[in-house]
Amino acid sequence: MLLDLYVSEFRQRPVATTSACIAADVPASTALRWLDLLEQRSLIERYDSDQDRRVKFIRLTGDGRQALEAILSSY
Repeated sequence: MLLDLYVSEFRQRPVATTSACIAADVPASTALRWLDLLEQRSLIERYDSDQDRRVKFIRLTGDGRQALEAILSSY
């Protein structure tokens, strides 16, 4: 999930919560639980769509980006 958000940020494409759940290829309840955990750890944040109040987007926080880049740099 974090890598998908990282790539989407690089491409300047917003990621809807639903899209992130589908990309994770796990049941929606599991993906939402992961997103809740990542948000609690301040690695992601959720924000509202300007165009559709039903849509919530997610993005990496600065801490989330740094954590992922640290992991990627070890490879």
